[in-house]
Amino acid sequence: MFLVLANCVLSDAIFCSISLILFTQYLWMYYKPTFSNIVFQALLIGAAFVIRYTAIYYPIVSVFAILLAGYKWPLKLIGMVLPWLLIFPFIWYTQQETKKLTGTAEFSVFGGWQIANNALYMYGSIDVDSTKLPAGTLELDREARAFWKKTPPTADDLAELPGTFFIKVPTAILKPYLSKHGWANLPGAPGGFQAWGSVSPIYNAYGKWLIQHYPLEFARHYMWLNVKNYFIPHLEKFGSYNIGMREVWDPAKIWFNMKSNQITLIPSIQFQGYIFFIFPLFFMALNIFFAGCVIFFLTEVVYTF
Repeated sequence: MFLVLANCVLSDAIFCSISLILFTQYLWMYYKPTFSNIVFQALLIGAAFVIRYTAIYYPIVSVFAILLAGYKWPLKLIGMVLPWLLIFPFIWYTQQETKKLTGTAEFSVFGGWQIANNALYMYGSIDVDSTKLPAGTLELDREARAFWKKTPPTADDLAELPGTFFIKVPTAILKPYLSKHGWANLPGAPGGFQAWGSVSPIYNAYGKWLIQHYPLEFARHYMWLNVKNYFIPHLEKFGSYNIGMREVWDPAKIWFNMKSNQITLIPSIQFQGYIFFIFPLFFMALNIFFAGCVIFFLTEVVYTF
C-alpha cells in the first residue's frame, strides 16, 4: 500500500512513517526512559502535526505512554508539555497567515467545511427553527432546506463518498453557496484558498449550531456511520487508478517529470480495486488485533505492579 501511496502527491506516506516511528519511540521510552527519548517523541509529534492535523490527538496518546514509562514525575510533566510547546506556536502562526488572506484567524479553513458537512448528514431528519440560527447562516440554511426537499441523497449516494458527501458533490449545498457568496482577489490556488476561507466561518458557525442543538440525531446519522466506515473503510482512491482518468493535471506532470499528461491504465481502470478489495477487512482485523494487544499490555502492567 505504501508503494501505491508513493505514486500519489500525498502526505499520507510520510505521515504514516512518522506515526510508526513515534509508536516505536513509545516502546523505547518504556524500555529505556531517558530524557533524549522524551525530547525525540515531542519532535516527532511536532513534525507529524505540521504534516497532518490529525496528529492533534498524539499528545493525548503520549500522556498514556509517558505515564506507563518509568520516568520520575518532573520528567513525566516535561514530556507531556513539550509537544504542545511545538504545536501551539504553529497553530498561532497559521491562524495569522490565514487572517492575512481571508480576514479571519482560522487554523484550518477546511475545518469549517468539514463541520458543516458532518452536520448536514442529519438535516433530513431534523426540523430546524430558522429564527434561532446564528447570525449570517440563514441563507445557508435555505440552501440546505431546498436541497433536501428537491434532491435528498439516498443511503447509496452517501455511501459512495463516506463522510465527505457535502464537500465533494458540486450540487450539494456547500459548493453552490461558495459560488454565490465566496470571494477572492488573488489568482490561481491562493484565490481558491481565499474563496474557501471566506465562507468557512459561516460553515463553522452553522455546523456547530446544528450539532449542539441536535446531538442525538448527529450521533445517529454521522458518528455511527463513520464508526462503521472506520472499521470497514471505503477504498476511495485505491478503488481505481488515478480516479479513472486517463490524464493527469499539469502539477502532477511536473512533479513526476512526465513527458505528457497522458497515462496508461494497466490492465484496466478497475484493476487496482481488484488488488485492494481485501484491505477493508484486513484493516478491520488489524484494529481488532491492535485493541487486543493494548488490552493484553495494560493488564500485564497492572499485574506486574
